[in-house]
Amino acid sequence: MGATSSVPIKVGEGGFGCVFKPAMTCFDGTNKKGKYITKVTDRQTIEETRKKNDLLKSIDSNLQITDLSSCELSEKSINQARRQCEYFRPGQTIYGLNMPDIGDASLYKIDKIEDQFIEYFNKTTINDFIGMVIRLCYDIEYINGNEIFHLDIKEDNILFDLNGEPQFKLIDFDFLNNFSFENFELLKLLRKFSNLSHSYFSPPELIFCQFLPRIPESAMVEDFIFSLDTTDPNGVTTDTTYGPQHIKIAYLYKTTTTWYFLKKQTFTSTTNPSYFERTYNFIENNETITKTIIEENMIFLRENFVGDTWEKFIIYLLQSWDAFGYGIAIISFIGRIIDMIESVEHGLPQPILKPEDKRKLMDCIEILQSLVSIKLSERQSLTDIRDHLLELIA
Repeated sequence: MGATSSVPIKVGEGGFGCVFKPAMTCFDGTNKKGKYITKVTDRQTIEETRKKNDLLKSIDSNLQITDLSSCELSEKSINQARRQCEYFRPGQTIYGLNMPDIGDASLYKIDKIEDQFIEYFNKTTINDFIGMVIRLCYDIEYINGNEIFHLDIKEDNILFDLNGEPQFKLIDFDFLNNFSFENFELLKLLRKFSNLSHSYFSPPELIFCQFLPRIPESAMVEDFIFSLDTTDPNGVTTDTTYGPQHIKIAYLYKTTTTWYFLKKQTFTSTTNPSYFERTYNFIENNETITKTIIEENMIFLRENFVGDTWEKFIIYLLQSWDAFGYGIAIISFIGRIIDMIESVEHGLPQPILKPEDKRKLMDCIEILQSLVSIKLSERQSLTDIRDHLLELIA
């Protein structure tokens, strides 16, 4: 009567495989008892997850996944995984990675929170909420400072923890670390990343990574960036040469699609258009000016990286990626929260948020916008953003 089913049920699927809850049975007939899940995937993904977990543990034990174990799955488990997961190829060996189930009633993805957050705002202060935003900013600074880059920060990968002291938690690290800048495999990897479906949460300049593998290995950073700044209208991209015009068109397309996505995602209930709506309208109606801004961005990069190493340039792109994803996710989240609270407040005897609190949330958005400015010269670092947010709640 009301007992929890012991039959594993698929609760998630992505580019890594599938997640089943409770844990699936291993080949030797054993399985993890209690609150565990099984990530069903291939051996390479399991090894990469272990390495990432060991790396996180070496930096800070609080960052690791505890009690991680893996096994070859039973025939019954394999058959279930093949039936329910699109990830696996015919004949591919399937493994299970068991880990504690953190998906309890106190954890919510921020893109799916509704009543829980209204309840949260009823019993806390806006300063406490902005404090959580600051702590998440600090966390990203911390991992970047240890040359770890998440590379997939978006609303879907940020949890809100209501258990104990409320806080945001990052999940699903897809990070790079300890890479060699002497070999161009990293640049090829970045090119692959720049084409991922979640690239709305990546900065438009990441489009450059699509062209990096075509650079001769002897090239200097400024050689590549200088090519972005040329105005040859007949440039054609091939395996060995670059078409600056082609790059500019790709950059314009990436910029436009990113801001169109943001315009659709962010709030519209305030009397003034959101930053993203203004930016998208600007891009849509002023293509010539936008192309000029893109050329200014290329000049900005050239002037800031002449004489520098590839390492510095790539780290700049990776840090921009994490900062941009954080900015987009939190701005979009706060905007939806404002929308949701305003819709609920109608008919209530008193508002959930005081006017000054709502203003402070808007100020928070205004500060975060500096992370995602269309002009690179106006972009601020996570450290700058953190300092501005601290001033906001001082």
